[in-house]
Amino acid sequence: MTLQNTSTWRIRPFATDRFDSRYVMWVCALFAVLILGRTINNAMLYILVGVAALVFAASNPAHCAVFLFFLFPVFSIMKPYVGSMSYYTVFYFLTVAKMVIAHRKINLRLFVLVALFVAYRLTFTGTQDITTLITMAAGILLLYYLRQENISLKTVTLAFAAGIFLASCLTLLRRNLPIVNTFILDAVIKVEQGVYANRFSGLTGNPNYFTLDVIVVQAALIVLMHREQKQTLYLICFGILTVLGFMSVSQSYLLAWILLIFLWFLLSLQKGISGVVRFLFIGVLMLAVMAVFAFDYIELFVFRITKGMQGGASDFTTGRTDVWVDYLEVLMSDVRMLIFGVGNNAFESIKKGAHNTYLECIFHLGIVGSTIFLSTVKVAMGKIITSRIMWVPVLILLFRMLAIGIAFNDRLWFCLGLIILLAKYCQEQGEKEISPRGGKEDGAKTEPN
Repeated sequence: MTLQNTSTWRIRPFATDRFDSRYVMWVCALFAVLILGRTINNAMLYILVGVAALVFAASNPAHCAVFLFFLFPVFSIMKPYVGSMSYYTVFYFLTVAKMVIAHRKINLRLFVLVALFVAYRLTFTGTQDITTLITMAAGILLLYYLRQENISLKTVTLAFAAGIFLASCLTLLRRNLPIVNTFILDAVIKVEQGVYANRFSGLTGNPNYFTLDVIVVQAALIVLMHREQKQTLYLICFGILTVLGFMSVSQSYLLAWILLIFLWFLLSLQKGISGVVRFLFIGVLMLAVMAVFAFDYIELFVFRITKGMQGGASDFTTGRTDVWVDYLEVLMSDVRMLIFGVGNNAFESIKKGAHNTYLECIFHLGIVGSTIFLSTVKVAMGKIITSRIMWVPVLILLFRMLAIGIAFNDRLWFCLGLIILLAKYCQEQGEKEISPRGGKEDGAKTEPN
C-alpha cells in the first residue's frame, strides 16, 4: 500500500473496471431467490454463502459495495443460528480488502488518524472491544475508497431500497417462514393495561434502526427526484418506504419524515408553480396510500403522541431524556471520563443504550477520542456539501442521530457511505449542468475534493 502525502484530491472513477448496473441487478435478484430459499431450508444458507463467496470474489469492488448495501437489511438471517456471526461480515471485510488491494493508495493523514484512533482505543479499553475496533477501522476505509469507486447512485439507492423491501416481505411472511421467526425480536407498544400492539422493524428487531435505513434511502430518493426527469420508480419506492416507516410507529422517524417533506417542499419552490403543484399532487397521493395501507399505524401514532404530550419530556421521548440525564451525570461525576471516555460498553455502568449518537460518542470515547474519531471520519469522507441539495440527506441523518445511538453500529458506515455517493453524484451533475453565465449550477464547484 502506498501512502499518498496529500490532504485533498479530486474524486475520480475507478479506471480499471466498468460499473455494470444490469449485472448488479441480476446478481441481486439471484441473492433474493437464495435468501428466500434460506428462509425455507437451513441447508440453503450454505448454498447462499457459497454463491455469494464466488460472486464477491469475482466481482470488482464497486459491484461488491452495491451487494453489501442490498444484503445489509437481511444480514441477520445470513448466519446458522441466533447469536452466531453473520457470514455477511466476511463479505464486508472481503469488499474492503478488495478496495485496498485495487487502489493501493491511502491518504497519509487518514492513515495517521486511523492509527492514532486505534492506539487511543487500545490504550483506554484494552482488547475487550477489539472486534468493534476492527470493524470501525474497516468502515473508515470503506468510506475512503467509496469516494474513488465508479458506482451508480441510482443503482445503489434502489439496491438498498430493494434490500429493505425484501427484509420487510420476509418479516410480513414470518408466520409461514418458521426459520425467519427465530431471528426476529418483536417490538411492541403498550396501548393499555394488558394490551400491546406490534411495531414493524423488518429483520432488525429494532424500529429505530429499521427506520434509520428507511429515512436515509428516502433522502437519497429526494435528491434523485430533484435531479432526474424520470421519477415514477423513485416515487413508488418513496411511497412504499413511507408506509413501512409508519408501520414502525417510531416518533423519531415521524419527525424526520416531516422534516424531509418540508425540505422537499422547499426544493419544489425552486421549480416555480409547476413544482409546487406537482408536490401537492404527490402529497395528496401519498396521504391516500398511507390511509389505505397504514391507517391502523397512524392511529397508534396519534395515541403515542397524545399520551406523550399529556406527560412530561420523559413520556414524549419514551424515556430518552431520563437516559440522557443518567449518562450526563456519569460523565460529570469524573472529569477523566468526560475527557477520555468510559469504553464501548455503556451497559456496564448504566445498563441502557444512550439513544443519542453524539452523547454515545462522548460517553464512550470522551472529548479527546471523539475529536480523533470525527477527524478521521471527516478525512475519510472528504467534501460532502458538493451542492446545496446535499443538506437534505445530511440534515436528516444528523437529526435522526439525536434519538438513536449508532456510533459503534455498522449501520453508521452505510448511512455515511450513501451520503458520500450522493455527494459524488451531485458534484458530477453540477459539472455537467453549466448555467447560462458559465458558472456551475446549484453552487457546485470543481476544485479538488
